[in-house]
Amino acid sequence: MSSLLQCNGCEARYDVGGREPGQRVRCPRCRAVLVVPERSPGEDVTASQRLRRAQGPVCRRHPRVRASRRCEECGERVCARCAAPDPLDHLCASCAREAGLGGAIPLDFGFLAVWARAAAVFGRTFPRLVAWNILASLSAAGLCAIPGLVGAFILDGAGGLPALQTNATAQLGGSLVVGALVLYWVSVNFLLLPAGCALFVDQELRRSPLPFGVAFARTVRRVARNAGALFAVFLVYVLLTLLLLLPGLVLFFASALSVGPSSPLPIGLLASELGLGLLFVAAGLGLAVPVVVLEERGAFQALGRAWQLAAPRFWELCVLFASYALLYALATALASALARATLPLLGLLLSGVLDLFWPALLVTAYHGLAAEDAGVLGRGRA
Repeated sequence: MSSLLQCNGCEARYDVGGREPGQRVRCPRCRAVLVVPERSPGEDVTASQRLRRAQGPVCRRHPRVRASRRCEECGERVCARCAAPDPLDHLCASCAREAGLGGAIPLDFGFLAVWARAAAVFGRTFPRLVAWNILASLSAAGLCAIPGLVGAFILDGAGGLPALQTNATAQLGGSLVVGALVLYWVSVNFLLLPAGCALFVDQELRRSPLPFGVAFARTVRRVARNAGALFAVFLVYVLLTLLLLLPGLVLFFASALSVGPSSPLPIGLLASELGLGLLFVAAGLGLAVPVVVLEERGAFQALGRAWQLAAPRFWELCVLFASYALLYALATALASALARATLPLLGLLLSGVLDLFWPALLVTAYHGLAAEDAGVLGRGRA
């Protein structure tokens, strides 16, 4: 049997002499999955082939070099020369290029440096971020419209809001309406909006912005491909926040039973604990969102990678994200004041702009920490 295997899709021929029979391989040209055929009974294996197999798998492009890594995208074994550079060394170079990913960007990490670079890239990508925000909102509204309308119809037929306390059918309708609103909020504010904006910001930081249509098509495919991982990361965030809130919740309910729910101390303590919990979760694991969409890792791999990047700079990240939270709180207060001054639209626009700025700040911090971790700048790897 010849060691050349012909692809059924593009008819290209590849040398599979170093592969085991029955092993599944992917055609580098058309990405079709091929199966290495069985060898004929009388076929001999050379001494050099036996020696290479005894030492371990070899690289697909460098048969004399041992394959020390496996690409998480296509499953091929590659050597260090064929692997993508840090922080994408879990992919081969061809899969990284196909996904539009590159290595670490040499950005300095620091409070003023991150704010300045994030503000600059946000200004350049603002039209695309607004367009993506509109597309994400419309897509989520279409997704949540059916359960929301069904719930509203059931609730109206059962007697409306006054019947919620006594009518099980009305409670079902109200639950559908609330569930649709929660699903819309999660889909827009955690899945679609930050993930898509992170990709646009990444393109601009690499100084290689794609044409508008191409950028949107790639962004839609990437977000859809990683939606499950993003949702799993969101659930982990919620669980961690609840765990951090647990002591405050116990104190709150104990005080409510003994003193009454109007006691200001437990409520203020609970609010403070919630704010600190969200800050610590954002500083420790907030980088998981850009890791998922930029490095295309699974949820738990992304969380581990986020902590690996954030741990050496945890308190700097806390200060960075706390400054954003303070700015957002001031903007919310200003928006409330503008709403009372018959300018509600301007207040909503101000809050919306800060919502779009968050991914720019997050991705800029990610690239600065990834450059340090890859040894491009700063501390490097131990």
